[in-house]
Amino acid sequence: MATLDERLARVKALASKRLTEFDHKTPGTVAVGEVVDLGQGESEWGPFPIVTLDTGEHLVQVPAARSNLRKQILGVDLRLGDALSIEYVGERPMANGKTYNAYRVHHEPAEPASEPPRIPTFEEPDADDDGSF
Repeated sequence: MATLDERLARVKALASKRLTEFDHKTPGTVAVGEVVDLGQGESEWGPFPIVTLDTGEHLVQVPAARSNLRKQILGVDLRLGDALSIEYVGERPMANGKTYNAYRVHHEPAEPASEPPRIPTFEEPDADDDGSF
């Protein structure tokens, strides 16, 4: 585990980097980096994850409010320190004639796993757990 001085130095380095928001309008936009923060936003359709990536040069904040991206982010066990790539592919047609916003997400867990996820997950009870306290 890192010392307090090491952790403070990392926070100071992150704080000095420029923060930009992911471009959800331009197909081909890609953000690749280390997950340095996991937050949550609210919209009229409910809560959604906000992932902040350290690209090495700057920080990119990716609000996953669009359903396709939200489902992909929630579908992986995302933790601080993991490597993540997010690409906005663009609008794609659906069978009903409507369109949706397509994304590609690639996730590489940190070795070993770092912080526990801040996005709630369901855990199976132990096989010998009878439910009593």
